[in-house]
Parts: sequence; structure tokens; C-alpha cells
Amino acid sequence: MRSNQLNSFISDLIDIGLVFSNKPISEQRSGRITMVSVGQSGKPTKNDYDITDVVEDNLPEETSIREYTRLFENGFYSLLFHDGSLAQLSYSISNRNGDIIAYRYVYIPAVAEIDVSASESPDIHLNNADLSKLPRHPVLRFEFDPDGQARRHPESHLHLSSNSTRIPVNAKMTPRCFIGLIIDYYYEGFIEAFHAKYPQMAVAAGHLSQDDEKRFHIAPYRI
Repeated sequence: MRSNQLNSFISDLIDIGLVFSNKPISEQRSGRITMVSVGQSGKPTKNDYDITDVVEDNLPEETSIREYTRLFENGFYSLLFHDGSLAQLSYSISNRNGDIIAYRYVYIPAVAEIDVSASESPDIHLNNADLSKLPRHPVLRFEFDPDGQARRHPESHLHLSSNSTRIPVNAKMTPRCFIGLIIDYYYEGFIEAFHAKYPQMAVAAGHLSQDDEKRFHIAPYRI
């Protein structure tokens, strides 16, 4: 997906009311590939954190409430959903044919009902809240990393609230496919409007090893 296609797609998400705002799209060309990212959406490093957030060189858990508020307050996301949830989008494409050759897509659910149109901060809801009673959906991180493929580390996989949990995904996913999955399972009220613009197609071609094919895995539709 080229930058102009991605920009048009994000505009459609804003038009249907799913996304409230987005960060700028950037491209970085390097040899035969182009890296595309929306805002600050790559894997965080120690330099991205305030020193008080780093304990013994360990970064905060990406599923934690503290990490969500840090991302929200500092604008470390690609898309801000209408309910305060966040998405991060970054991927690399081949300059020869435009195929996606690596990606990192992350969905970070809001930790409270946040009115983003009123510029609310998560702190408004968290300062006096009983944190033990706040519902928390899992963080979903889809990655495609052919160079990192190994036993129990499929090139295409889903991290489900844990770095060590890698569920094989039997296809490369486009940003459209990723957002379509999020809508289907978390935003039922937007399914009709989204698929009117982006209908589902056949299951995409497989990208799993024979061993991973035998394991439980996800087979996403193409969108």
C-alpha cells in the first residue's frame, strides 16, 4: 500500500466516524525498499521514555495502564479512535512491485471511556478510579518479519498481550486487513460502513512453515 493509498484509507476511517484523528504519514527510502510509518509507530526504545518510567533497564509492559497513558499523552500512535483507543502502523514495501515485505501493526485499547472530541485525557478517568475494576482488552500486535523466522517464531504472527505469545498468521496483512479485523471484533457498529467500502475477499495465500501450519493459526481474509 503506497502512501497515497494509505492516506485515502485513513480518510475513509475518519469519514465513517471510527477514527478521530491521525498522525502524518512519512516515507524513508533505503535501497530497494521504502519504509512507511504513520506518526511515531515503531517499536519503542529506552530513549522514548522518561527515565522515571524505566525500571532496571526494563521498559513498561505494553499492556499496562501506564504504558497506554504514556502513548496517549505523548502522541506515540498512528490513529486515535473515537473511543480513545490507539493504533500504530508501520511497514516496508518493495520499490519494485509495491508488495509489503515487513510490518508492525498494533491495536491498543483505551483503558476508560474517553471523549476525545472534548480533548479529554485518560488521567481524568484514572485518578479517582478503582483500577481493579477497569475492563482491559488485550493489546494486539501483528508482525511480519521474514528475517526473524525460526522454530516457534513464524514470520507472520500475532502477539497477544505478551512478547512470548506468537500465534501464527497464515498470511501477510495489509493495513486494511488489520483495521478490518479490529472492526469486526471490537466495533460492530462500524462493520457495515467499513465493508461497504472494503469488501472481504478470499483467504490470502499462506506464509507459514509446515510445522506452523499444523498448529492453531489465524487465516485472515484479504481486504
